[in-house]
Amino acid sequence: MTRDWLWSPTGHEIWFFDRPTADTAGTWAINLKTGEKRRVALEWGRFSPSRNLITQPDNSSQSARITDRSAREHWTLDGVSEDFHFQPSETLVATTQVRVGAEHPAMRAVDILIMGLKGDHRHRIDTIIGNIAGWTHDEEIAIVGRPNLHDPTVVRIVDVSGKTQKEWPLGTRVHNFDLSPSGRFASFTTILDRTGSNGHFLIDLDSGHRTRLNTPMSLRWLPDESALIVLPIKRNDAGSFEFFYAPLPWKGPSFSLTAGLDHRILMESFDWSISPSGKMLAYRDEGWLRLRIIDWSDTSFTPL
Repeated sequence: MTRDWLWSPTGHEIWFFDRPTADTAGTWAINLKTGEKRRVALEWGRFSPSRNLITQPDNSSQSARITDRSAREHWTLDGVSEDFHFQPSETLVATTQVRVGAEHPAMRAVDILIMGLKGDHRHRIDTIIGNIAGWTHDEEIAIVGRPNLHDPTVVRIVDVSGKTQKEWPLGTRVHNFDLSPSGRFASFTTILDRTGSNGHFLIDLDSGHRTRLNTPMSLRWLPDESALIVLPIKRNDAGSFEFFYAPLPWKGPSFSLTAGLDHRILMESFDWSISPSGKMLAYRDEGWLRLRIIDWSDTSFTPL
C-alpha cells in the first residue's frame, strides 16, 4: 500500500495510487471483503467529496489539471494553488494565489479565490496570511490566518461574495486546524501563546465556544458528529497506540476500541481515517506499506 490512500464513497473499498506496470499507473481500489483489485481512474490526485472530480495541482506553474471521471473530460485551471477545495455540491472551488514578494512564501499574503469548475466567475473574496480550512457548507468557507505577521490568528467564516459571517480569535500561532464533516466544528492546536493559552482545542464555529482537550491527541469525527475517535500521542504501557471512543459534547474518552486486539498498533505519522459509515477505521502500519482495518460495526455505542 502506498502512502497515498483514501476510502471509497461507500467505504467498501480503499483507493490508492499504484503503478503495477509502466502503462497502468493511476487510482486503484481493493475491495475489503473480496480482496479484488481494480483500476478506478487513470489519474491520481485530490478527489472531490463524491470522488467524481480529481485535481492534480502543479505548484511550479501555479495551475491544476481537473478530471471529470463521469464525463471523461479534463481541463487546466491557471492561477491556482495546491490549497484547493471543492464545494460540497461540486459547482465551485475555493483556492489561493500567493502574492508576489521578497518574503518566504509562508510569510506572504494570499488571495482567497472563488471560481466555477472551469475557472468561470473567478473573483477574490479575501486576502490573508494563511490558508483555506474548507467549506463549512455550500455557501461559506472557513479561512484561517492573520491580516499581518504581528496579529494573532483568527478563523473567519465568509460567504462566496466575501462577506464575513463570523470571526473567532484562535491564538498567536495555530497548527492542525481541521474541520468536522459538516463544517460546524473544528479542532486546532495553539503554540507560542501566553502561559495557559497553549493546547489542543475543539471549537463550535457557530458560537465560538471552545473546549480544551486534556492531552495532545490525534482525532477524527464520526460522520454524524456524535462522537470523536481519538488517539493519544503517548503510547500505552505495552508500547502500543490505542484508539478511544469519546462521545460529544466532550467529556473525555469513554472506552478503548482496541484494548482486545491481538497485535500492537504501531503507526506511521498518525496516518489513519474513519470510513464513511463511521463503523471502521484504517491506519498505516509503522515501517510497512500496508493498511490495517479495525471494524466495530457489530458494536453498539451508548453515549454517557
